[in-house]
Amino acid sequence: MGKGMSDAPILQINQVTKKFGGVFALNDVSFDLHAGEILGIIGPNGSGKTTLVNCITGFIELTAGETIAAHRVSVEKYKKHYAFDLSDIPGGILDVAITGSFPGDRFFAHSCWPIANLDHFVRDGGTIILATPAPGGLAHYSYAKDYMPPTPEAIRRLYEDVFYGKQGLWHACLWMPIIEALAKKECIIVTEPERLPDFETVQIPAVDSLQKAYERVQARYGVEMRVGNFPYGKWVVPARMPLTEYTSIPRKGE
Repeated sequence: MGKGMSDAPILQINQVTKKFGGVFALNDVSFDLHAGEILGIIGPNGSGKTTLVNCITGFIELTAGETIAAHRVSVEKYKKHYAFDLSDIPGGILDVAITGSFPGDRFFAHSCWPIANLDHFVRDGGTIILATPAPGGLAHYSYAKDYMPPTPEAIRRLYEDVFYGKQGLWHACLWMPIIEALAKKECIIVTEPERLPDFETVQIPAVDSLQKAYERVQARYGVEMRVGNFPYGKWVVPARMPLTEYTSIPRKGE
């Protein structure tokens, strides 16, 4: 059956490699399969036919390469553990989200990501509480101080600095989403007393106990506030990603 050049393949295998110990069962296998096509896999016993099918279905993990099927299996596994349905929240959105970090997160640059993830679950104007020791300090999150407070002008300048190479993309891509979330929501960091001055430099409110953070949000939103606790805030994602309407960043002189 013929196919148009614009037809996307329904199965795509790209440089799939699988090793068992030091033996290559598959080495750099690539092909596309389009709708309506019939593809046969032939070869002697031990040539890797079953291994290839198992890699495509996600039954075994690849050593290298990629398959659309493997992507889908990986995404489904991730969603099973970390996706949260917004419809399970009364009213569909929270006033306050509380989360923490992991023992290996020594630097705030490594533990700040829950702020970006919980942006999807907290209403604009709401608060994200992130409890995270930072014994190593801010690390490359310290670059964010030049774009605080996160006004539209500051965010425009950040985009320009990344585009023109004034800020390295390798680290800016980690803290840029945090600044974008801080433009819409309050964030309170709970950390060690000796680290509080560090957060003053990047203009993020910080306290030394979760009790102080909770009392602050309760005074702001009242006892009927909607609060969610996210043990895996660094990994949590919405089960269905909401569509976001972005407004343009004003140009200079506007």
